[in-house]
Amino acid sequence: MRSPTYKLYETLGLTPGSDIDVVKKAWRAAARRLHPDRNPDNPNAKQLFSAASAAWTILSDPNKKSLYDEHGDLAVTMNFADGLKAYKRSPQRKRDRSRDYQSRRKPRRPPEDAEAFPGAWGGGPMSAEREPQKATGARANAPRPNAAPRAPQTPHQSTTASASASGRPRATPGGHRPMGTAMPKRGSDLKFDAVIPLKTAALGGPWVLDIERPERCSKCEGTGWRLAGRACTQCKGQGILLRRASVTIRVPADTQNNRVVTTRGEGAPGINGGEHGDLWTTVKVAPDPHFQRRGLDLWTDVIIPMDVAQHGGTVDVRNLHAVVTVTVPPNSRTGKVIRTKGAGIPGPRGRLPGDLHVRVVVDAA
Repeated sequence: MRSPTYKLYETLGLTPGSDIDVVKKAWRAAARRLHPDRNPDNPNAKQLFSAASAAWTILSDPNKKSLYDEHGDLAVTMNFADGLKAYKRSPQRKRDRSRDYQSRRKPRRPPEDAEAFPGAWGGGPMSAEREPQKATGARANAPRPNAAPRAPQTPHQSTTASASASGRPRATPGGHRPMGTAMPKRGSDLKFDAVIPLKTAALGGPWVLDIERPERCSKCEGTGWRLAGRACTQCKGQGILLRRASVTIRVPADTQNNRVVTTRGEGAPGINGGEHGDLWTTVKVAPDPHFQRRGLDLWTDVIIPMDVAQHGGTVDVRNLHAVVTVTVPPNSRTGKVIRTKGAGIPGPRGRLPGDLHVRVVVDAA
């Protein structure tokens, strides 16, 4: 099996398995050395600082550090506990553990007084007397006395699992799973953040998210192995690869900040044919340069000429989805708020829409 790699320790300049105090000291030194403010001329400073921060975030967690020390970068790829739990139950993991056990197993040696009990350790007259004689010739084919004739067995009467032409075990009578085959395991859920504009958050709609996620290796079909017991050269025996993907999520209308949007089947791949996990996206609403949001109400500033402010009139104001005509009363001054009912954010699920609040700014020029 391929030995694990430890890129997080390499990022901090440490050897794998370093103590948490050593990791903390290395992180502080790296943060001072790689901070972008101290390296304004280095275009890669921000990337290096982010890599060191990510390494510290994982290695400072005792549970994640323990899993990472045991499995290396595979723990990060498999989303730590969730993915590794499924990997440990996979047939390949069981074969690896069995192979390691057989290689470490020592041959059983008989005791010094074994000659006194030859039958107990094989060989000797006692074992020879007990060993049944193998019938040969006509005697082997002769029927036993008083034995009932055995009916010929047809293929569908067999109670043992047999291999199909594709190499997959067939099910036994009664629909039971053959011994030695692993149950499918659902893939782990993935969590990402997304910053969306106010219009998408308020009105709802699709949003394309560019992420890097684990996907099943197409060359070995996620097993990590090829023919003759060799590790897959494409995924290096891991069974999965990190690849860039564009995922379209559906943002519901009236989405508030920090809302979690679930996209089914876009998470990590399953094991042994199991279904994919889900994608959990935490939505962050970006500040809008023109509007302020208060529930379903919108607030905005509008510059009007002096004559409209003095004598009154109408101005066209664009909200998030349409153009609204606002009536300005005479003798309006800067700071006056004009409310247009129902011109705010549309109400989801049958609710009434919000209002549009326009703050007047008089152009004195």
